[in-house]
Amino acid sequence: GPMHAGFDFMGWDHTAEEIQAKLAAGEDVTVLPVWERQLVYVSITVNGGYISSASGMSGDKYLANSKTTVTANTPAQNQKFAYWTDSTGKVLSYDSVYSFYPAADTTLTAVFVAQDADIEYQALVNVNTFTVADPYGNVSISWYVPEDAMNVEFIGAGLVSVQDKNYTEEAFVHGTTDTNVYDRTVDTENAIGSYVWTGPYTAGTKHFVKAWVQYKTADDQVVTLYSDMFTVDRTEE
Repeated sequence: GPMHAGFDFMGWDHTAEEIQAKLAAGEDVTVLPVWERQLVYVSITVNGGYISSASGMSGDKYLANSKTTVTANTPAQNQKFAYWTDSTGKVLSYDSVYSFYPAADTTLTAVFVAQDADIEYQALVNVNTFTVADPYGNVSISWYVPEDAMNVEFIGAGLVSVQDKNYTEEAFVHGTTDTNVYDRTVDTENAIGSYVWTGPYTAGTKHFVKAWVQYKTADDQVVTLYSDMFTVDRTEE
């Protein structure tokens, strides 16, 4: 049957008998393919909290790349919620209610600290996951700019992406003039968010990706912060 990325071909919308009957009656016949979206499900483990909303489930798994929200448990006496971390200990959010788009099996942990502890707020920006969506692929990013705590103003967020053969360190920045670099700005005014981008990550290629976030300080300095470099390597396929 025909191919359509991210979908399974289920057949045609007419049976052979229906087609024959219409032709015999002198009618025109338009036969259309029937598609069904390929649904990918991932497991989500939450320590110190629970999943408060999710888009779809299959058994105890959750629909990939769709909005999922976790809520931290009520802190114990003399404690307060500090932030969410991923399985590597990386801070993802300072909000007790956190929404994200899981592209792979995910473990999140709510971290609690003493009521009088100082939480050192900083702007966060991460490339979280890559998933194949043949022939291309999806990269998910997230960011968090604690505007009030840092006394700054969010400007924007996005990502830069380039194939390895076209990579140069100096051109791999937001605002680049290098036409080989994809420089994507997310259409949002939200200082907290996540975004999934479908890019040219075809089998046999290797790409580098960095997420970025920009904010303005009280004295009008524009700060651009980058995530760690993320590699999408499909050269073995």
